[in-house]
Amino acid sequence: MVCLFTGVFSGLQVYLAQRVWPDYRTYPHVETAFMDVARVVGHNGLFIALAVNLVIMSLACGLTGQLGAARLLYSMGRDNVLPRKIFGRLGSTNVPSANVLIIGVLAFLFSQVFSYELAAEMLNFGAFLAFMGVNFACFSQFYLVGQPEESGIC
Repeated sequence: MVCLFTGVFSGLQVYLAQRVWPDYRTYPHVETAFMDVARVVGHNGLFIALAVNLVIMSLACGLTGQLGAARLLYSMGRDNVLPRKIFGRLGSTNVPSANVLIIGVLAFLFSQVFSYELAAEMLNFGAFLAFMGVNFACFSQFYLVGQPEESGIC
């Protein structure tokens, strides 16, 4: 249902955007076409509302990703995959504070060294590689090694 809703809703958005701005070749910048159409439809009010919304959503996504990575490092430290002394500790609020700080510093340093395009390409490649690894691990576990029936996984 989510895929169906997303597909229909996205198709409707593209259709309405084309009705507002028929010639896609005349966009000032293709990367900001959505915002350009919003400025035509709702003038500066809608444009500013969408810009504020994008900033808030970007901040929320960044914080969620940072905390997710910190929790992943914590679980790896707890299981002694990474040094437990650094990564396997929780702070007083049950948050892996050291890991959040490590991820934040690394994200800041990488944002200063690499361009955003290169960072996005590296992120996409890493995600692609991780999904391939998960699929290979599942295939290996269930088709090559075999899984006992009493595990309840399948």
